[in-house]
Amino acid sequence: MKAIPLILFCFLTLSILAQKTITGKVIDNNNNPLEGASVFLNNTTIGTISNENGEFELRAPNDNYTLVIYFMGFKTIQKPITLEKDEYVTVQLEEDNELLNEVALDINPKNNFKDFKRFRQAFIGNTNFAQGCEVLNPEVLKYYLNSRTNKLTVKAKKPIEILNSKLGYKIYYDLVKFTADAKATSFYGHARYVALKGTKRQQKRWEKNRLKAYNGSLLHFFRSLYMANVQEEGFVINQFKKQKIILKNGEKTKNIPLKQNLNYDDLVFRMKGKTFLNFNFWLEVIYKKEKEELNYRRFGKRLNQQESTIQLLEKPIEILPSGKLVNPLGIFTEQYWAYEKMGDLLPTDYQPKKE
Repeated sequence: MKAIPLILFCFLTLSILAQKTITGKVIDNNNNPLEGASVFLNNTTIGTISNENGEFELRAPNDNYTLVIYFMGFKTIQKPITLEKDEYVTVQLEEDNELLNEVALDINPKNNFKDFKRFRQAFIGNTNFAQGCEVLNPEVLKYYLNSRTNKLTVKAKKPIEILNSKLGYKIYYDLVKFTADAKATSFYGHARYVALKGTKRQQKRWEKNRLKAYNGSLLHFFRSLYMANVQEEGFVINQFKKQKIILKNGEKTKNIPLKQNLNYDDLVFRMKGKTFLNFNFWLEVIYKKEKEELNYRRFGKRLNQQESTIQLLEKPIEILPSGKLVNPLGIFTEQYWAYEKMGDLLPTDYQPKKE
């Protein structure tokens, strides 16, 4: 297993060298070129703007991506791309005339500040890094509150612009779905990351913070699974199932331990050159190399290690070499991973710098 870090370094080096080019053209319904369309690979720093002829060019390592094309007044296009060779795509955008119709929801402009505060907490989070985030265009948000269930739905007429001053990114987030109630928060969208320019001192601080955000994250965990070095990277994995217990004052869920210290072979299998994660019930994932934040202690959790739980909604689920999942909506997380939201997320093309 000691050879794994070298293998990982070689893989990353080869990925950088094996970059491919995506070129293309963005047009409207009348085949006219669209200048200024935002073209990017979802959840990465790889993006550009179409020129006066509607043309664009991107370079990226071999991997599976979602190519996203956004232009104000047109429907956003998502195009899955497996980048094994140079690609050329022509993208025709359709005008978006859809109006927001939420019959069962109450719209109260007087509650905008209260709703924004709730949205920000559920979307960006409460972590130290989240506190360094600023939503630059809150006016694009529209809030819908179901007064009966207290369920908040948020829509955005333009990408949400987020400045993360602690991680050194400006994020353009095309919000597709956001709902939050007393039980859970669910959001989905397309993110384009732009690395900020700064002094050497700022760059050094950003790199340090990015590494801290990466350590113990879902991206770190899935990369460790792919490279079969989970234990070396500081993760401990236990399996459990949830059992409902009926009490006089209601229901309670109890965690029943099943297996401790799972290894690579318990969770991952390879088939036809692809890597898949597969397990039943729930996993408890403990990251031992970093403490939980002081902010998280307010919820009565331990501080010596980070503890999260994960369940598969899709079985099996494919893990890509970069640590991405082919279907990122195929998992459900709780505890520390759920505590870390947009304020802690890194672009999926992030790589820790070698010392």
